[in-house]
Order: sequence, then structure tokens, then C-alpha cells
Amino acid sequence: MNKSLLVDTHTLLWYDDEPDKLSGAVRKVLRNPNATIFVSPISLYEIAQKVRRRSLPSATHIVNEIHVRLRLYGFTILPVNDHHALRAANLDWEHRDPFDRMIAAQALEEHCVLVTKDIAFAGVSGLKTLW
Repeated sequence: MNKSLLVDTHTLLWYDDEPDKLSGAVRKVLRNPNATIFVSPISLYEIAQKVRRRSLPSATHIVNEIHVRLRLYGFTILPVNDHHALRAANLDWEHRDPFDRMIAAQALEEHCVLVTKDIAFAGVSGLKTLW
């Protein structure tokens, strides 16, 4: 398998702390050395915001060690660009969460499969997901 995947925020959190919450298929693909696994800076922002607001204090270690962890996992940051921003703004999708809209736009623009359990993404035309 040689496909590009973009992990949703909860997938990154669970991969780090609660891998049993991931499906067997997701665990397998995220450990595949031939897969290209991307993480959006949007996910890092979302996690850091929740840590700062104390709604996700258990993720403090992830924020503090994110680059070491991503290197250890073999995950790569997928920078946000102008095409992603414009695609997110123009998605024909009623979902208003800006984090989800940016992640969906990145996956679409970069032809990535989005690794997510969130069924809200089913409303995005053309978006391929895996769980």
C-alpha cells in the first residue's frame, strides 16, 4: 500500500494515548512503513487550544513533545496553504467547525484519505475516509 493519509485530530490523540480506540484497519495502515501519514497543523492548534483551555489536560505531553512524537511515529506535518484555506471556505458542507473544514479541505486538495471516526465528514462530497 502506498497511499497518503491525513489523520484527524482524535486519531492522532488516540494513536498516541489510547490505540485500542482505533480500529484494526487504522492501526494497521498507520503502522505501514509504505504509507505516507500526514498531520495537519490545524490538529496541533486544536489540541494546544484545548490544553490551554484545560478541556484536554491529558494531552499536555503531546503538545510539549509533538515533534519528537511525530518523528517517532513516522508522521509528517502537512503545511496549510492558500488552496486549503480557499477550499475550506468554499466547501458545500453545512458543518461549521473551522478545524474540521480545514482538515477536510487539506485531505481533498492533497488527495489524501482522511483517517477519522467522525461521521460528520460523510457530508463532504469526494472525501475518502478510513476507519
